[in-house]
Amino acid sequence: MELELKVDFIFSLDIFRSTFVHSTHLLVGGPLGMVLEHLQDLFDPKDSVSGFSQLFMVCFHVATRHIPESITRAFDAARLITFAKPFGGIWPITISEVLLDLVGLAI
Repeated sequence: MELELKVDFIFSLDIFRSTFVHSTHLLVGGPLGMVLEHLQDLFDPKDSVSGFSQLFMVCFHVATRHIPESITRAFDAARLITFAKPFGGIWPITISEVLLDLVGLAI
């Protein structure tokens, strides 16, 4: 299943499924605290009644920005974490919501 709009990428169900199953670095939560493991516990790509196709559709709408402005702002939020550099200063790292990261990896 592929959905295409006038965008410069294809958001494929197969690529999304592979990203969802095999991604190992989406284990730090954004502002809501949700991590990929939470989604993997809820949605089984092999189970047609788990709602995985609906999760795919939500992520497709996030990818193409076909969501209300208020929700777009929520997805654009990020959590700021800092790490101390060995010789002074800090490394600022932002962590966005897991759905947005998942979408980014699948594109």
